Amino acid sequence: MLLVADPNAVRGCEVREQRVDRGVQQIWISAARRPILAIDHASYHHRSVEVVGYERWHLGGIVALCLDEGWPSFPADSERAHRVLTAPGVTAVVAVEGRAVLGFASLQSDGEIQAHLSNIVVARSHRQTGVARRLLQNGIERSGGERIDLVTDTAESFYQALHHKRWNGYRIYPPFT
Repeated sequence: MLLVADPNAVRGCEVREQRVDRGVQQIWISAARRPILAIDHASYHHRSVEVVGYERWHLGGIVALCLDEGWPSFPADSERAHRVLTAPGVTAVVAVEGRAVLGFASLQSDGEIQAHLSNIVVARSHRQTGVARRLLQNGIERSGGERIDLVTDTAESFYQALHHKRWNGYRIYPPFT
């Protein structure tokens, strides 16, 4: 089961606390009177994880996952996050179990050859279960690319376990003058 507040209610908030209460993982954000995300792990075996295209109702779960990772961009402005996930050339896929958002990935692609992985995250409770691989596979199939380029500073061992060719790269920021 996933309980998510209105995404606008989490704008600018930070994860305050995580705890497990009677088998339910709860993620509390600053200024919240109840958890923004509550995952009942006992109910997981009753449902299967699906990877689907992004829909607006996924946004609250995506924002909660970003808060949990300490990623500020999507939680800072959920409407901007929605525009990013639905922008031309962007393919966004979401791992769900019932109404629970377990992970998401977004890729930018030319639709034929090249795709770039912009974001991918899986709930801590579902890491190392194949969800991230399914997000990547579904994302590349939907985006139309033949390969995915990415930059990472946190999940190098995951990407090294996939068929890959290592390249050096840079993330550059303006101004470029």
